[in-house]
Amino acid sequence: MRFNIKKHDGPARLARLTLNGKSVNTPTLFSLPNSVVFSNTSGKIDVDSEDEILVDNDGIKILIPFKFQMLKKDLREIGANLLSKNADILVSPPYVFSPYHIDKALKKSIDRHVKIAKEWKEVVVGKDVASYVLGGGSETGRKYCAEELCKTGYRFLILTYPTSMLRNPRKLCNFLVSMKKGAVPDSLIYFSGPVYPSYYAHLIYVGIDTFDSSALILSAKKGLMIFQDRIVPVNKIETNTCYCKICSTYGPKEINKLDHEEKFRTILSHNHTIAISKINRIREAIRYGELRELVEKENHNSPSLTAFLRLLDHQHYNFLEQYTPVAKSEPLICIGSESYYAPQIHRFRKRVQERYMPLKDLAVVVILPCSAKKPYSTSKTHKKLRYATKSGAKNKIASIGEVIITSPLGIVPRELEDVYPANAYDIPVTGRWEKEEIDITAECLSSYINKLNKDICVIAHVEGALKEICEIVMEKTRKEILFTDIQGALTSKKSLSSLEKLISNVTIHLTGVLSPKSRKIDFYRKITDYQFGKGSGELLIQMNDQIIRKRQLTLVQDRNGIKIAHLRSYGLFALTIQGGERLHPLGSKYLVKFDGEELKGNSLFAVGVSYADPEIRPYDECRIYDAFSKLIATGRAKMSGNEMVQASSGVAVQL
Repeated sequence: MRFNIKKHDGPARLARLTLNGKSVNTPTLFSLPNSVVFSNTSGKIDVDSEDEILVDNDGIKILIPFKFQMLKKDLREIGANLLSKNADILVSPPYVFSPYHIDKALKKSIDRHVKIAKEWKEVVVGKDVASYVLGGGSETGRKYCAEELCKTGYRFLILTYPTSMLRNPRKLCNFLVSMKKGAVPDSLIYFSGPVYPSYYAHLIYVGIDTFDSSALILSAKKGLMIFQDRIVPVNKIETNTCYCKICSTYGPKEINKLDHEEKFRTILSHNHTIAISKINRIREAIRYGELRELVEKENHNSPSLTAFLRLLDHQHYNFLEQYTPVAKSEPLICIGSESYYAPQIHRFRKRVQERYMPLKDLAVVVILPCSAKKPYSTSKTHKKLRYATKSGAKNKIASIGEVIITSPLGIVPRELEDVYPANAYDIPVTGRWEKEEIDITAECLSSYINKLNKDICVIAHVEGALKEICEIVMEKTRKEILFTDIQGALTSKKSLSSLEKLISNVTIHLTGVLSPKSRKIDFYRKITDYQFGKGSGELLIQMNDQIIRKRQLTLVQDRNGIKIAHLRSYGLFALTIQGGERLHPLGSKYLVKFDGEELKGNSLFAVGVSYADPEIRPYDECRIYDAFSKLIATGRAKMSGNEMVQASSGVAVQL
């Protein structure tokens, strides 16, 4: 069995499962036989046969031994029986135990389950295998079980759960994250049991790879038709709102008149079409890096989903963030409060607060509003604001710093306006700010103000909620902020004149004049600090370097014209070998160790990685060292650092 991850979007992934020459792309849906029996309305599966076959659209067969749960038969007898079925994957019989075991007894039961799974591999040697991740209601138990199964070589893990857990967002969230932390990154995770399509996006976002059709069958047997955002009894549908093949052929009343078996098959066909359509939509979202946006949109389908995402963001930020790329080429759509703590948004705020320091030798900082167009400096509004600033400062413009107030990023120093996501986010602009937006932004601006020297003058050219934020910050930091006189629009002649005069008044007595080159060097050092951490800017970009613009590419070269780095389209530096060597004092930060003798091609695969800095995120720039601590390459990460070390396949770094 091979499970190759092709692309990440957060913990979600596009991958390809290959078995016996047959392949299937994930996320996907396995189909249960229509004859499956549900023992009660909660969706618990019961079967008459000794095993159950799951068949995906490409013919991969998985045998699950339902009737051998208590292992009353010899394991070899069970294996011989299942081997005769000619399936692609044989599931290890589970050791069933009470979900209410105390910790010591729980560990003992899990160890017994893992021992059976290990023996199962020997019984069906040569066959691909899967196993259940057990642990009862214990989150630590599930994590431990996943860890132990992966140690024995299992890479196909099946989750079972109480159906009621889907209605308990906190338990579901903790259950899934703890299990994912225990499993190795390139394990396929199959979430078995009745899961409705409305949950697919949220569960795939956490890292689930496949579901089964049990929810579709259960609904069809109850006469329930599944739609994208609701489930409706067929006898209560008045107007046809679906145009799948079934609904285009039959009206709701016609379906209701069919005999019992035909009605079941017709509704099931419709439900299956809806489920496949949802999975295909999710695949596309992952492909284009838009799954988070899709999850936020579907948040409103139910209070449970809304609670699930909120808990995920607030309690498991570190889990989400490590898989979330530091950049992407597509715009980041921020619709509402769901976006405030999205991992890429929260990470930007944290990095600005923890890694960024204001420009050196500032005399004045000007606080400005954001603009719809990104980067801000390309907008008409900011062109006018910058012109007024330069006119007021004259030859002392290098002594002035600018910071933009915006939601949900908080603040964006002018030096970081080209860095993702500041260069690519889109928000609804109404002029009305929610209290949570104000609180987040005030915290970010306060952190920035507290980093300034006491003698630096702060000017704010803002109005409305932004002025309210500045007033909150004044009270929190005890730092005076001078407000310009806004008359009409921010860019009216009188308003701009007020900005120009105020800057002129506070800079007129400045004696020292900073050189443009010195300011330019410091400007790009701030991007480097944001990217690699405090102090990295002075290591990478030296005072005698040249920063030049060449064919829309910003290059850093040394005095001899040797290229050190260049800015990528999303505002972060790509390193050359020479650039990587300059960052050597950073030690293990953003470092990857290659375990082989020679790198070939333009990719470093995870199997060749012996160490990777846990801080590495997808799209981070990495320095690659060999076993003799020699820098041999630089490149862009395709996985997080932890994933590079734990995964057994896939591209770790694009060279």
